[in-house]
Amino acid sequence: MVGMVRSMGTSKKKARAEAADAPKATAAKRPRGRPEKEKGAKEDSIHIRVTGEQKERMAEEAERRGMSLSTWLLQLGLGEVEARAAQRGKAEGGAGAQ
Repeated sequence: MVGMVRSMGTSKKKARAEAADAPKATAAKRPRGRPEKEKGAKEDSIHIRVTGEQKERMAEEAERRGMSLSTWLLQLGLGEVEARAAQRGKAEGGAGAQ
């Protein structure tokens, strides 16, 4: 009977060793680290200093328009750039005047 216990113990050890060597069926692992940026993702940022009151006023206006503060400021800035470019085009008689 002692021999029987040993053989069972040896079989269990062997089975465990074989199971450890066998490839495991696991769920796909998520990649580590920061996710890759999608094409066209914004990479740069602009930092400006404002008072708490200025930020609050701008945030309230952005909220009234249903936008985040960042989106609203970006829209304002780009709109101004485009308007000035159009004015320059008209003043210079360029393509914007046609």
